[in-house]
Amino acid sequence: MPGIEGSRLQLEVSETIASANPELTCSVLAQLNRLEVGTVIDDFGTGRVRLMDLRRFLVDTFKIDRSLINNLLADRVSHDAVDLILTLATKLNKKVVAEGIEKAAQVDRLKALGCKFGQGYFFSQPLEVTQADELIREQESVGKHDGYSRLTHRPASLSPRLIQEQVTIAHLILTSFG
Repeated sequence: MPGIEGSRLQLEVSETIASANPELTCSVLAQLNRLEVGTVIDDFGTGRVRLMDLRRFLVDTFKIDRSLINNLLADRVSHDAVDLILTLATKLNKKVVAEGIEKAAQVDRLKALGCKFGQGYFFSQPLEVTQADELIREQESVGKHDGYSRLTHRPASLSPRLIQEQVTIAHLILTSFG
């Protein structure tokens, strides 16, 4: 795409899609990697990707499925699965984002497990483009540039970069499809 550097884009592929055809997934992820496009396996932890494929997939980030985060505090199996994903990501040198965070207690537990990034209504509701742009400017003025929301107790601590990239991609899609 003219005018956008690959390093400013991030593509999310669901675990289900990634596991449907691992060879094709590896090929596409390798091409995106050459273009310096960031890649994420979304809905991670739903149990569809083989461990051997994870080593071959050239992704930057695992995004933990919200069902695990929703049950993190009440269900030992979900808690242990999140802990295992964080350990696996560390071993594979991947970032991890917990999605679907809605409570401060979830933030506390995730931080205790070593998770550094998250997203969800705890931080902010979805925003219109103008609101997102305003939040980006506000957070840039205080020096927040960390990709995803850091796990803190400051609601609305969204990442300026993440919002800007999503707004840019949404604009491109809308422009392309009229």
